[in-house]
Amino acid sequence: MLNYVSTYALRRDVSSAYVADLTNAARQFSAWLGGAAVTVQDDDVNAWLAHLKDSGLYRPATIKGKRTSLVTLLRAAYDDGLRPNQPRRIRTIKIPDIVIDGWDRQQVGRLLAA
Repeated sequence: MLNYVSTYALRRDVSSAYVADLTNAARQFSAWLGGAAVTVQDDDVNAWLAHLKDSGLYRPATIKGKRTSLVTLLRAAYDDGLRPNQPRRIRTIKIPDIVIDGWDRQQVGRLLAA
């Protein structure tokens, strides 16, 4: 899959930062999988995502970004005839709402009056 990133980038107008994200996700997944096969199963991807979550090293938004990058590559590989099927049952990554503790109008008014 890591080799496919350069093919993907050549066929699309994408930024170098985006290619770096794709490369990073493909490299991490391939290292975890122990190979670079494009024909991985959905359960392999799901197990990797669960591993990332369980490791505690990544925030949900980071895991979601890695998931998006990997699914993008898998779909493109399918479009190019390198995979027998589309990725279908890849687990979603839920990002918790960010609760912002802010001031209300009265508190801001008191601050400005001071």
